[in-house]
Order: sequence, then C-alpha cells, then structure tokens
Amino acid sequence: MPCDVSKIKLFLLVIVLSMFAWSPTAHAHDPVFITDEQREAELGPFLPDARISFALYGTFNEERENRGFQFEIPEGELITLSLLIPDLEPENILENESLPSLVLVRPDKTLVDLFPEVRVKFAEPFSGTNYVRLLDHEEIGVEGVYQVVINGVAPSRFTVSIGFIEMFGTPVENVENRNDRGALSRWYRTPPLTEVVTSSTTEALIEEKEIEELQPEQEDKGVKQDDEEDVAPPQIAETESVSTDGGFPIWLVIAISVIAVSVALVPLFRSGERQSNEVN
Repeated sequence: MPCDVSKIKLFLLVIVLSMFAWSPTAHAHDPVFITDEQREAELGPFLPDARISFALYGTFNEERENRGFQFEIPEGELITLSLLIPDLEPENILENESLPSLVLVRPDKTLVDLFPEVRVKFAEPFSGTNYVRLLDHEEIGVEGVYQVVINGVAPSRFTVSIGFIEMFGTPVENVENRNDRGALSRWYRTPPLTEVVTSSTTEALIEEKEIEELQPEQEDKGVKQDDEEDVAPPQIAETESVSTDGGFPIWLVIAISVIAVSVALVPLFRSGERQSNEVN
C-alpha cells in the first residue's frame, strides 16, 4: 500500500511539473516595454543576464526615431538576438527600406549593424499574437555591458527577443509597469500614434479641411463685395459730377437755354401775328 501511495504521489508530481513546463509563462519570453522616452541605450532597460529570455516591445510614433536597452552576459555564453514586427498593418506592408534595424554595441565599442534580411511569419499561440521575424544574430559574449539601439525609419511597432533560458520574473532595471498583464495586448492592438490620431480624428480633420476650403470662397466673396462697394460709389459720383466747366449740371444749362430761346421767340411770334392781321 505505501508503495502504491508513493507511485500516486510521483504520478501527480509528474503531471504538475508537466503542466508547469507547458505553461505560457515557461515558454514565453518575459515581456519588457521600452518607453518613448528611452531613446538611448543608456536610458533603456538593463537586462542582468542575456541568457534569460526577454522580449522587448516598443513603438516608433514618428519617422527616424531610436530606442535602446543594455545587457550583460557571462563571458563565453551565446548571445541570441532577433528583431520582429507584428504581422499587422502598417508594419507588415512596409518596404524593406522602411523597416527598423538594430545596432549592437559591444563592450569594446565595436559596432555590428543588423538589417532586415528575412520575412518569416509565425504565430505565438500563448499570447494569441502573430509576428514577422526580420533578422537573427548570434555571437559569443564577453564580459562587460552591451548596448542595443533600435533604429526606426517609419512609424511602426517592434520587438527584440534575446536569450534562451526561460526564467519568468527576472529583475530588470529601468522598466515601468513590469507587472501590467494587459500591456502586451494593448501594445499589439494599438498601431503607431500617427495612425491612431488619423483614424480617431478623421471627422475633425474633414471638418477642418472643409472650413479651410470655404474660407477662400468667403474671402473671394468678401473681396468681390468690397470691390462692388468700391466700384459703385464712383459710378454714382460720376453720374452726379457730369457738369460744365462752370460747375453747373448739363441738364440745368440745357433747361435755361430752352427757356431763354422760348422767351426770345415770343416777340417774333407776336410781330408775325400783327403783320398777318394788318394784311387781312
């Protein structure tokens, strides 16, 4: 009987260990987020041992931005680096020249420029996210501090994975909200800021554009009205100012002339009547 109990306990222990071994925590890279302010490696997260698996997530919200982090690794151990982007728009439709790249700065200050060389799609089943791997790099580490700079060309999200030993919860310096369980999901669902602003303010931008388009028309109308007002008074003034050199209006001069001629002709008409009466 004791033997059976021991076997049962051993069986249960194997089941528990198996469940732990296949848990998302054990098989997923420990997520670390690089903030928008961590534009230089010295300001970014510091990983104490690059053998431990980490995934560093970040977003370029503008063109030509940088992010960075640092790490150490025991001498003689293998450094493994990969650069990925989410298999989503706008990242997965970017041309090669618009994809992010890496610069690895060794402790002796020598540089390794790493550019996208492949596009390998894969799914991450535990987090339900999909990625495109752009590059892989391996080399034997030396003692000292390494720096990694991620260079962005276009607005995009990125992920840098490092390490091969699963050890979830390893302390990391210069990291905020390490225990935010929803951070990865939000990062994955949120496109670069420029895209978000564009989609969330479409109506405002359209309204603003319509206003800008109407303003020139209103200005033209205003100018036209002003022109009409400016033109009209001279026309009226011109009508009123038609006169002789003496300053009298023409119509008044004509009326006076007609009256004068009429008065002058009256005696002639009367003289003609008298002669006609004498003849008769």
